[in-house]
Amino acid sequence: MSATRRQGLWVFLMLTTLSGYSAEVFIRANQLGYRPPALKIAIAFSTTPLPREFVLTGTNSVQPLFKGKLKPINRVRWGQFDHHGELNFSAWNRPGTYKLRVGDGECWPFVIDEHANDELPDQLLEFMREQRCGYNPWLDAVCHSSDGRTAYGPLSAGSFIDARGGWHDAADLLKYLLTSGNATAQMLLAFELRPKAQVPSPESKVESSKTAREDPEFKKEGFPAQGLFADEVDSAGKPGGNGVPDVLDEARWGLEWMLKLHPAPDQLYHQVADDRDHIGRRLPQNDTADYGWGKGGARVVYCADGQPQGLQQYQSASTGIANLAGRYAAAMGLAYQVLSDDPRQRDFARRCLRAGEEVYALGRAKEGVQQGNSYRAPYRYEETTWADDME
Repeated sequence: MSATRRQGLWVFLMLTTLSGYSAEVFIRANQLGYRPPALKIAIAFSTTPLPREFVLTGTNSVQPLFKGKLKPINRVRWGQFDHHGELNFSAWNRPGTYKLRVGDGECWPFVIDEHANDELPDQLLEFMREQRCGYNPWLDAVCHSSDGRTAYGPLSAGSFIDARGGWHDAADLLKYLLTSGNATAQMLLAFELRPKAQVPSPESKVESSKTAREDPEFKKEGFPAQGLFADEVDSAGKPGGNGVPDVLDEARWGLEWMLKLHPAPDQLYHQVADDRDHIGRRLPQNDTADYGWGKGGARVVYCADGQPQGLQQYQSASTGIANLAGRYAAAMGLAYQVLSDDPRQRDFARRCLRAGEEVYALGRAKEGVQQGNSYRAPYRYEETTWADDME
């Protein structure tokens, strides 16, 4: 096996050696690296029982720098492998490049470094921008401008509502509140939990480029120093800062779409399009899917009513909407906490808070789960829990 590097990210592929151990030992370590104070865990697995110890070495030496006990993971089977173990080397904090060994198995080198994760926010946000529906900055094109027409809910079937925006889901062009609400909340939570940069005293000022990552004095109107989160694109996702950290620009893209899915206090929509989308790969601006309003035209928008749904033979097992409502309310509450500090976004933050309160009430009134919908296919997002979302 080997390792490849794509857009700055190491793919999790490991190497092993064989010289006397009864079976090949595979080791999975984090190829992105570990920060010195972080929890550091790797996994070993084999078709036969594993040794009881593991060692950490440098890349060009077999001399152990750290020894630890392998913690067996019982009653687990993955493919042909019955034997798994956890390698916890959190006590080793010294920066450097290392390998782990279990028996004769050896992993691909990895780093321990304070800045091991610094590139990740921008890379992950770049992926989110590539998934944007409506105006897509990666393609510099507009797609799905006719989203969409309703199914279920209080409006007559086929009524137009504005469901433009959001993100395409996975490798197709559907859009789900189920996943997008969580993604939006996670971005806002990441910003809330960011390490705060320390503003130096006037005596210790140094010249540096004006990015959030590199300059601890980085400060735009309404926002303090942002630590890892840079400001390299505008709200449309195009190059050039706008005084707002990119993670908040992307979160707002999700929030604005979520607000469209709640056009009235008693309405919440949860899915745009269905498996009629699955007609082959194409660029989103060249969509030819037909939902009954012409090729490349309007797509269905499903209302969350808490009942089983499905326009043909496959019905969901929906029992309520609390899973969606809790996630929605969490994202909107975080939006108010984060964005209300910026005078330019204060009114928008209040809109988010009001929408979150209304949708949370809908969840209390219809406890249960709203699953995703399919048309001709037997599969969907089949979520079954909701209490954690409401909590």
